[in-house]
Amino acid sequence: MGIKEGTDRILRSQNGQRGSYWINDTNTHTGKWTLIHCLSACVFTTLTDATRESDGVTNVSLITIPTGAVIGGTFTSVKLASGTCICYV
Repeated sequence: MGIKEGTDRILRSQNGQRGSYWINDTNTHTGKWTLIHCLSACVFTTLTDATRESDGVTNVSLITIPTGAVIGGTFTSVKLASGTCICYV
């Protein structure tokens, strides 16, 4: 993939043009998301980031992410303890 194609893909993802998934419950959701936008303060029970496998930190949990924050990665599993977020493909 060239630089232009990679940049276009990132911009489409940031703008929600590749699809999104709204989460506001405490069920486990699986997929492949590149951005998570916290619409309210979010506490994750599970937040698995496949890009962090090399350093052994694949699951970040029980950390409060503030309202409006956007975090990036390759997220494959999301479970909220509280809050509402949109996960972008």
